[in-house]
Amino acid sequence: MNSEDSNDSRLSDKKSYSDIIQAVGQALGSDWFPSSQRASLRRLGLSCRSASETVALRILIEAGAPLQAMSFAEMRNWAWLVHCMALMSVPNRNPHSTAYGAGPGFVLHRIGYGEVRLGRLLDAYGDAFQKLIEHAAWRMSKAGAQMNWWKIAPLILSADPRSPWAENARIAISRDFLLANARSSLKRAKSMTLDDTLLTEQVS
Repeated sequence: MNSEDSNDSRLSDKKSYSDIIQAVGQALGSDWFPSSQRASLRRLGLSCRSASETVALRILIEAGAPLQAMSFAEMRNWAWLVHCMALMSVPNRNPHSTAYGAGPGFVLHRIGYGEVRLGRLLDAYGDAFQKLIEHAAWRMSKAGAQMNWWKIAPLILSADPRSPWAENARIAISRDFLLANARSSLKRAKSMTLDDTLLTEQVS
């Protein structure tokens, strides 16, 4: 097993990274979290990168992330995850949720993503993906949404964006998006049928 496989195996352990993400979300959504630090996290990648990363790493340490065992690249990936979660956070609103409807595919459909836009997000790697997930986080924030971040975390944290861990996450997100789309189409069809029935009754 090479180092990248080892890193993915360690980080993909559900109990490990889901607990860290849950703790990060609770901190970001608390009413005591300093607004200055929230603003700093939101600026990560735009300006004050060092200061923003310091805040992100502090949150990760407090959440129990094993930073001492991570490479610099892994720490930057985790910092970017915290940055995206911070974009969706406000006092008393946790950006992370484990509710069934908070899966990324469901949430992205709910905020208006189409299949083409979702495909661009899931097919992107590296800097391109980081920019697209950042934009998605902004849109979710404006919609007041919460998302299950551990279900999209493999795309941010994986050392190899084409690893089975990341590919399985892509498949799950696509599946949930298509399920949401099918349900939405069925709901519209039922509504149109009901409208046609009412119109027929009125005419007759």
